[in-house]
Amino acid sequence: MKTPTLIFALLLCGNAALAQDSTVEQSTETFVSKAATANLFEVEAGKLALQRGKDPKAQEFAQQMVTDHQAAGSKLQEVATADGVTLPQELDDEHKKKLDALKTASDADFDQAYLSTQLTGHQQTVALFDDYAQHGPKGEVRDTAEALLPTLRMHLSHIEELTDK
Repeated sequence: MKTPTLIFALLLCGNAALAQDSTVEQSTETFVSKAATANLFEVEAGKLALQRGKDPKAQEFAQQMVTDHQAAGSKLQEVATADGVTLPQELDDEHKKKLDALKTASDADFDQAYLSTQLTGHQQTVALFDDYAQHGPKGEVRDTAEALLPTLRMHLSHIEELTDK
């Protein structure tokens, strides 16, 4: 049982970069970069879970993540471009390591590893979006962060239910 614990610890430590001190106003560029990278990870991890996962509930959640995060990515791209901000098109090193950890998880541990990444990832993403919605500069990006928060909170609630087994 050391493998799931190690994977969980690796993923938990890596998500600290998504959190932002709410007393400091985030720049639009910083927010968009963090949000887009997290979003790309959700899509890629979801696709991997659809290929490797065995638990029907985890696979259902993964499909929802792919669908919802592809839509969120398109919306974020639209408002960021209007604001003159370029979104990253690939994962940063931190998220590549997380995805690699999922790829190397054993079949027996995969669903648990995937759900663990989703729990910590969504906790951090909700905090990121919530902070930006409250403290970011007014404009379309902030409005989009506010609009996406209910869906992100729903994802977090759903993953909390799945991991409370």
